[in-house]
Amino acid sequence: MNENAINLNKSKRLMNVEILRILSMFLIVCNHFLGHCLNLQDYDMTDSNRFILWFLRGICYMGTNLFILISAYFQSRSRFKPKSILLLIAQVLFYSIVLYLASVWCGITHFSYYSLTNVL
Repeated sequence: MNENAINLNKSKRLMNVEILRILSMFLIVCNHFLGHCLNLQDYDMTDSNRFILWFLRGICYMGTNLFILISAYFQSRSRFKPKSILLLIAQVLFYSIVLYLASVWCGITHFSYYSLTNVL
């Protein structure tokens, strides 16, 4: 029974930190929307509307920093595993190749072995 109690304590979630992490993810998505979907210089806005949008964008920048801080906190409390670094490298290589081939297929870039090696 003592072993079960230890396992329950390890899996206990910090709900306030998890909610803060969800909020930071939402802020990151809003930041990408404001930065990539809305080019704020293209719109003819009054000074107050421009101020509000730039203020929101500044608030959304904090989401990235907040997410990194929360992730670093949880990472610092866990044990180091070399296998996780190898899995990360494998994921990065896989997605780099897949995204490169998708950009070739869509016609965004032309295929060449030199550019493929640059992706890797």
